Amino acid sequence: MRAFRINFNLEEPFPDGKNIGNVGEKNASRLIITPPAEMAENEEITSYIAAFATVKGAVRLGPFEKKEELTIPVISSLTVGYSLAFQLEGYDGAGKMIVKSPLLSGITFGAAVSGCGIYSPEDETPSGLIGAHTHENMQVLNGLSEANGVLVYNGSAIGAKKTKTVELTVSEGEAEAYVGHTLSNSVHFIAFDGIAPGAEIISVEIKANVNGYEDKWVDLRDMILAYPYFPYLVSMHRSFFMEDYDGVCVAVVYFIEDMTNDFYSSIMSSGITAMRVTYADESGVG
Repeated sequence: MRAFRINFNLEEPFPDGKNIGNVGEKNASRLIITPPAEMAENEEITSYIAAFATVKGAVRLGPFEKKEELTIPVISSLTVGYSLAFQLEGYDGAGKMIVKSPLLSGITFGAAVSGCGIYSPEDETPSGLIGAHTHENMQVLNGLSEANGVLVYNGSAIGAKKTKTVELTVSEGEAEAYVGHTLSNSVHFIAFDGIAPGAEIISVEIKANVNGYEDKWVDLRDMILAYPYFPYLVSMHRSFFMEDYDGVCVAVVYFIEDMTNDFYSSIMSSGITAMRVTYADESGVG
């Protein structure tokens, strides 16, 4: 197993380099972590959590007993993309988070072959190509058909999903937006009522104290209209429960480096005033 050191107390915290393996590997590498001195010397801290930001979201490993060095395996959920960021969190004996280390970004994985099946020599076809063209979801595909121009699955017409919309206010403690969780210049939008974990999110709209938008519902994807123009990313698919906030996250917005706009500035200083969430009604289809 490869070993890579990360020492928060060094000017260059990656003495073995930032490339720690290849995409898709499982336990092929391990990280040897030396916590920052301020965490090591903090008597309140009794354990650590290793927090990673992957291309598919945050992954937290632990808790790990407080030691001079921590050994953390690079599990498969960390190798899902080409980049990774890492932060160490210190907790007291009651499980309360005390302090976080600086966020270390720029950790990388090498490219790897993906999306291929495994074939034996017997699969060789006369044309010289390996294997016939197959679909893993052939059973589903066989259930699809068409009738009078309408897509049908197993004899039932497939229609648009029914949706529901809930309006949540910050003043009533129903919603909130949190800045800088895991990654700087990120915003997590949390619902404390009306949205269950696992709901398919169709849209998220907010009201914020931004010039010209104070009383308007603004879709997160339309915040790009604010000044100054900077691109940003919206992560929004299924809601999930976040223990850190004891609420349900419905979307996350990531601004790139320090390039933020008036919406971000407003959320960071005064927050949002309301949030409107539209999600798929899983009880049936229309």
